[in-house]
Amino acid sequence: MRAKGPEKKEDRAREMFNRFIEAMRETTAPSGFENYLRSLGASRKFGGPTIDEARRDYRSAMKRR
Repeated sequence: MRAKGPEKKEDRAREMFNRFIEAMRETTAPSGFENYLRSLGASRKFGGPTIDEARRDYRSAMKRR
């Protein structure tokens, strides 16, 4: 059985690491257009719009909102 001191220190270190990872996820989230591109790639196996076509489609969709 281990002492309580080191366990608390490990728990605090783990909690700080988890907070760091969450902060990094929030700052590296894709923008709206990047997310749109990812969704296009995920839904199609072959083909798809060029970057310019996707950009025009995305801008058009945002204007209609």
